[in-house]
Amino acid sequence: MVYIDWNIEVWWTLTVHYDNGTEFQRYRNWVLIPGEEATTYTLLITDQWQEITCVVRDWVSFETAEPIYIDYYNLEVKPIEKQFIIKLYDWSNTFVKVLPMSIITNDISFSESIDSWQWQLVLNVNLPIDTDYFDNIRYCRVYVSDNRSLDNYLLYSGRLSKVNRTFSNNKENIQITFLSLYTLLNDIYFEQSWSLEFQIEDDPAEIIKAIIDYFNTKHSWLISYTAWSIDTYWSNIYLEFNNDTCAEALKSLMEWLNRYLFVWADWVVQFHEVPSTITHNFTYEKDITTLTIPEDYEKVANAVRATYQEEWWVNTLITSVATDNDSITKFWRKEVIVSADNAYWETAWETYRDSYLNEYKDWKKNINLTVSTLYPIESIHPGDTIRIRNIDLSISNLKISKVEYTYEQVKLSLEYYTSIAKQIFNS
Repeated sequence: MVYIDWNIEVWWTLTVHYDNGTEFQRYRNWVLIPGEEATTYTLLITDQWQEITCVVRDWVSFETAEPIYIDYYNLEVKPIEKQFIIKLYDWSNTFVKVLPMSIITNDISFSESIDSWQWQLVLNVNLPIDTDYFDNIRYCRVYVSDNRSLDNYLLYSGRLSKVNRTFSNNKENIQITFLSLYTLLNDIYFEQSWSLEFQIEDDPAEIIKAIIDYFNTKHSWLISYTAWSIDTYWSNIYLEFNNDTCAEALKSLMEWLNRYLFVWADWVVQFHEVPSTITHNFTYEKDITTLTIPEDYEKVANAVRATYQEEWWVNTLITSVATDNDSITKFWRKEVIVSADNAYWETAWETYRDSYLNEYKDWKKNINLTVSTLYPIESIHPGDTIRIRNIDLSISNLKISKVEYTYEQVKLSLEYYTSIAKQIFNS
């Protein structure tokens, strides 16, 4: 007796065979589909996100229904086929030409992580070293299509950073490197009222908009946001900025928030809460090929000093210490100093100190996993949450902090612990 209960999120051909002549019942997206008497039936899944639960006798008591006897079943995986298109743009972000895949000699691969956006894309191009092919190129966009459901899906975008010309062993090669637009935020200092030293007390959503708006006055509105892409925080925070770049300003802001900041390939800023529901359901040994859980003893901290400015006396620094004796006995004494120039409030900093100690007094456990193309890997982004099924470990609702994309798989790093500073504003 076999009970098939799969949530299938890729294209499969599922063949079910039984010989008792009983009328069978099929479900699609949890809705009963009338069956018919037969000895075999083949279901061809044609929708990428279609959920199939099949061969259940009683659909009313769906969860505990008695299964029909099944002699055998088999799964036939349809191979993935992908096609990439790389479009190149000039200074004004106007389309110039398509970079032919036939002259690219390496695979498309890049990383993206929470709070720092997409990383570099390196392409090796078979062109003469004296070529002027990239002279007026400043941006690229990578699109992908496949034999499932993707049709010119925008996968990556970046700005040109380097052109490296190589001649070796009588071979010429051009290596071009694209970086995320996030890197441009490192080049512009956040300014208000012609000053680089100022304070802001506002909703974090409004602070993010102010930083992006100021950046765009220097870079022709490359990065944008919409009414739906940045969620209101509904609570003001107070920050001081001292000669901070736009990237540093965003980083210092996000340290205090239980939200995630990310910009996909469309260059639209996303600022949202961590999803309360599962974004991706993976099945171990089907979608997931590798799972590792390293434990890092080097990041243990059990004597934490918090150094901060006194709220009413600007030039007065206060140092307070918190320790955990059990951790010191187990791991030796390991001291660390935490401080920040753009935060005040003694109570807040003591909470930060204690939260830091609570998080780092034990060794860190991280989870890294590799997802194959049996799952639609282009749909996976930092900030999404995952559940892993068909495994004895309890791995559910963990946030993805980093995605490393290649043609055949993605490697995911999960954020096992939330940022301790965020507890101050979310307790």
